[in-house]
Amino acid sequence: MLRETYPFHLANSPKAPNADLEVTDIEKAVDRVIFGAFYQSGQSCISVQRIMVHESIYERFRDRLVERARALKSGDPRDEDTFIGPMISEEETARLEGWIGEALREGATLLCGGGRDGSMMPATILENVPENLDIYRKEAFGPVAVMNPFRDFEEALSKVNDSAITAFRQVFLPRISAGP
Repeated sequence: MLRETYPFHLANSPKAPNADLEVTDIEKAVDRVIFGAFYQSGQSCISVQRIMVHESIYERFRDRLVERARALKSGDPRDEDTFIGPMISEEETARLEGWIGEALREGATLLCGGGRDGSMMPATILENVPENLDIYRKEAFGPVAVMNPFRDFEEALSKVNDSAITAFRQVFLPRISAGP
């Protein structure tokens, strides 16, 4: 359980939630999330999929994260400038596109990405995804992340621990003493 190991880097997961607790270096946290969510096209067992950011910095963090995600180059992985290559198959890309569509029909907001071209999907970030949907509850295994603000540590802790398959958790803090 997260509370037992807080505030250190917490290990293992296909759902990899991140909680950003009023970090002072937003750029560094965005760098880590970009790499964690979109490296290997999000096709890693420890890929970041759920991002929770303290409400006091949420808008600045979200805006910078979206700006950076939009700038990621998708394409041929043999090209040095490519950050996001193809997903494993067109079927998996179609599945993920379906999950994104379901989230949008249920009220989520698409911040960037969302389309596909064969097995290619750009970095995609959704906001306010209902917590009962596959894109929130299951491993996406693709270049998709969902994000939401939180008010306090207990709320973040509850959401981070709300997954039957989470084995990796990460918390960014401005200082070690920021925990409870």
